[in-house]
Amino acid sequence: MRTAAWFSTVLAVSTLVTFADVRAADEPAKKQHAVGESLVSVSTIKPGEPFKVGVRFKIDPEWHIYWINPGESGQATEIKWTFPEGYKVSRTEYPTPINFPQPGDVKGYGYLGEVMLMATVTPPADVKPGTDVPFSVKANWLVCSSEMCIPGKAKFDGKLAVADSATPANEDVFKQWNDRLPVTNLSKLKGVVKGAKWQQPGGVDGPVELVLSWENQPPAKVEWFVGTPDSVLLKDAKASTEGSESRFTFTPTPAPEEVIKVPAVVAYTDAAGKRQGVEFTFKIGKNPAAPKGQAAASRIDPQ
Repeated sequence: MRTAAWFSTVLAVSTLVTFADVRAADEPAKKQHAVGESLVSVSTIKPGEPFKVGVRFKIDPEWHIYWINPGESGQATEIKWTFPEGYKVSRTEYPTPINFPQPGDVKGYGYLGEVMLMATVTPPADVKPGTDVPFSVKANWLVCSSEMCIPGKAKFDGKLAVADSATPANEDVFKQWNDRLPVTNLSKLKGVVKGAKWQQPGGVDGPVELVLSWENQPPAKVEWFVGTPDSVLLKDAKASTEGSESRFTFTPTPAPEEVIKVPAVVAYTDAAGKRQGVEFTFKIGKNPAAPKGQAAASRIDPQ
């Protein structure tokens, strides 16, 4: 069983904070191959106005961390932001991952070099200016090279001031990583993506078929990333592109007892040579399939 070091720090106003390594005085220092920073898109928050939070990882060369589905081995990188009651925190937003080979030709999905995982926070409309809002961040990850893996945990506690208007902070870094999130709004992909659908005609134990339809010719380098939890494997997974459709089929093994929503991210290279991503969701588990002879409703909006 692997062990992990805890990290923690406290700051009055958190806009950019590096998680500090806390260890016993006689414990030898160990190289951390992924270092996290806690960031906020504002230095003061406005009642009722959403803002973003993020944890940016800087990863050593030849090391990587993992996406929500790490692939055939690894561990998902997880972030949890906790705010007071009444604050709404979105699901974690993961940038479009990459597919990297691991020893033994094992597939891995995740990030190299640098990545920021984010969430959107909406404060209550009646929060009072002049007060401070405490919050905390917890992160869990596994950083790996071709020879070894090191688990990591981090914790940060801080607070933000409430004012009559929000003061932006860390604008460049949030713009950079917002641009790398997969697109979930079909209207933003007009002329590129026509629609998305899924079906599981054989029932809960049968194969799932995901289809992304392109407006014209399919773009280059189409890759599928399916965010099933660690307990569900993608058996007999197969990707193909024919005509104006890209398909991905797999059998969820074992099938979940309860219905769960699963994100599917399709990465591709656009006409300008830039890597892009599009995300839609589907369901697996008890009775998730559409009526016989019908495809499930297309989805390409946020969960």
